[in-house]
Parts: sequence; structure tokens; C-alpha cells
Amino acid sequence: MCCSHPSTARASHLDLLRNFQSVIDFDAEVSDRTLHFEEDVRNLLHAARPDPAHARYKLAPARREFDDIMAAIKAGIVMPTTRAAL
Repeated sequence: MCCSHPSTARASHLDLLRNFQSVIDFDAEVSDRTLHFEEDVRNLLHAARPDPAHARYKLAPARREFDDIMAAIKAGIVMPTTRAAL
């Protein structure tokens, strides 16, 4: 009923500490890779974001046409061209 030899116990403690250290090192590497991955995704999303100025530029003619049609309707001017535009 005796415990294992002290040198064996010491060796198993060292092995346990080495295993803990390898887990800590692995966790740090995974954390570092995760941070790099998140940064890469943020950069890709930023690069893929459409330019709102270009969208406003493209939308302006449609907005003007809509406003003209609404003004004609409000003024009671419903002509064949207005109906065709609707």
C-alpha cells in the first residue's frame, strides 16, 4: 500500500506540467490564428462594401423621375406618357 517512488512521482508531475504547457501554447496559437482570421474577414467585408456615393449617383435619376410623376399626379395631369411611366 505504498505510494510510488518519489522520483517517479516527480517525473509524472513534470509530464503533467509539460502537458499543461503544451495545452497553453496550443490555445495561444489558436487564439492568435482566430484574431488573424477575424481581421481578414473584416478586411474582406470592408473591401466588398458597396460605395454609397455611387449608389446615390445611380439613384438620383430614378428619384427625379419619381418626383416628376408624383407632381403630375398631384397636379391632376395624367397624360398617356404619365400612365406609361406608371
